[in-house]
Amino acid sequence: MDRFYQRVQNVERTDSDDAEAEEVLDVLDALIARSPLSRPITVWRGLRNVETVFGTNLDITSLQGRIVDTQGLMATSTSRTAAIDFTSPGRPPALLRVRVPYAFGHLWVAELGDPDLAYQREVLIHPKHLVIVDVIGEDFPVISAEVR
Repeated sequence: MDRFYQRVQNVERTDSDDAEAEEVLDVLDALIARSPLSRPITVWRGLRNVETVFGTNLDITSLQGRIVDTQGLMATSTSRTAAIDFTSPGRPPALLRVRVPYAFGHLWVAELGDPDLAYQREVLIHPKHLVIVDVIGEDFPVISAEVR
């Protein structure tokens, strides 16, 4: 992950006192807020290590019904294939499928970022919570969630 982006994420994750990163987070939040979805969408996020995200020694099926507090921005993709690319190298990897509701703010990064990375079809969102709806599979689980 780009070091500056990590600084931006740390503003929320660690209450970092980083004025430059906080200013960028404010700009990104404003852009996200100004772009409500015209319809619900499904986005994907590859997880290299499901235990880092949800906790160690966990029975993956126990996630169903859990409310997960998210801290920071969430980079996702409208492409399942692109998201799968972000699970490797990973142990244990998983794929997060996120249903984002109508009118939820988003930033379509593919139009703004590096043209060589446009194939990733990145959508940046800033949810406060995810509700885990379902978990399918064990070796390479697909975790379905909804933004709340």
